[in-house]
Amino acid sequence: MHPSRTRDVLLKAFWISALAVLALLCLPSATQAQAPLAGGLAGRWVEANVFAQSVTNNFGDWRGAYVRMVQPLARDTWYADVLALDAFRERGAQIGVAHRHDWNGRVFHLLGANVGSGASIMPRARVDGGLGVRLGAARRVQ
Repeated sequence: MHPSRTRDVLLKAFWISALAVLALLCLPSATQAQAPLAGGLAGRWVEANVFAQSVTNNFGDWRGAYVRMVQPLARDTWYADVLALDAFRERGAQIGVAHRHDWNGRVFHLLGANVGSGASIMPRARVDGGLGVRLGAARRVQ
């Protein structure tokens, strides 16, 4: 991908993610979160990370950054992610939104969609979904 095209994709990803984060911040706070979230964090949170990895066998080093926003509501949790990645000597960006809904104390679903820059390391579009069941008396095993 041409460097100016990569820059344009990353700028668009940044602005779209900024708008998504603002939209999530405007949602009302959860009165009662449905279940502990990843990492056991309660309530709304934002995570940002920068990473780098030295790769052997002439594959090129990996580096990137991501921002994730999580907004729990009473029975729903919304996730918004932005990722910029340089791997296998290619650059790409991806934006994703996911939704989790708890149908009851045991059954939940996940549904997410991503759009990417089209680099071979990032799909142009992707949709994933799943149905989950919590096990055990405390319903902590998912």
